[in-house]
Amino acid sequence: MGLSSLPRTSEPKVFNSLERRKFTFYGGLEAFYYARFGFFKVAYAHDMFNVHNGDTAHISWNYGLAVKQWVFDLALRTDWKSAKVIQYYYGVRQNENNYWSQQYQAHSGWNKGMELTTRYILNGQWNILMAYRYTALSDEITDSPLVNQDNSQSYFVGVAYRF
Repeated sequence: MGLSSLPRTSEPKVFNSLERRKFTFYGGLEAFYYARFGFFKVAYAHDMFNVHNGDTAHISWNYGLAVKQWVFDLALRTDWKSAKVIQYYYGVRQNENNYWSQQYQAHSGWNKGMELTTRYILNGQWNILMAYRYTALSDEITDSPLVNQDNSQSYFVGVAYRF
């Protein structure tokens, strides 16, 4: 349950200095199911370094299509983040802003998105890579006073060499 149903206040989103959020590694399980129409991936992971002791899960369907020297990979995905993960990264600490640290208390949430990766095969070793990822952030994240957009987009252009 997000905070969308709570009435918004006119309290300004003025923060003292924001604390640095630490990086962590996740460890867990991942499973794949391959079929003619693509493959499904399911994963679950937990914070291995006890930074926030949160959990994440991932479900996706990926489909690849090759047309001459072009390879297209489409993925539809959803990612679940526990309340501990969301509160740690998107929550407000008391020394950052006393008002918002009390108002925003995160719950778990699901992000949804899609990803398109395109490869152009130059020869046996070299490929040109292009990728685009769009993620619609969960209400539990967008309700955070630290977040001012409801989505995340990333682009990548590069080359790959196969040994």
